[in-house]
Amino acid sequence: MHPVPILAGILALGAAMPSQNASIGQTPPDVTDEIEADFLKNDVDGNGMLNQGEFSHWVRTLRVTGSKAAAPTAEADLNIWTITAFTQADTDRNRSISKEEMRVFLSGSQ
Repeated sequence: MHPVPILAGILALGAAMPSQNASIGQTPPDVTDEIEADFLKNDVDGNGMLNQGEFSHWVRTLRVTGSKAAAPTAEADLNIWTITAFTQADTDRNRSISKEEMRVFLSGSQ
């Protein structure tokens, strides 16, 4: 178990950042595994996609987990950030995020 999960570290910064050891568009295997596990936990309705509520809950949880690295954030700012992140991640504009969209979003290859 990681003291601060990789995704928490990424999202605590408020932006998706590529790994220094990976090319743009590639996600390191440990991040891919973590995305898979966390995605399944947060897909509450089990449809294989994250709706905005599921996505927002996940990134808020990650933000709290990574809070040692993140400055306190006002609720309104966090709401804006999660909506903006969801919009950026939902590349096919179907109002839900697939695992692949999440992988691409976190790899910074949009």
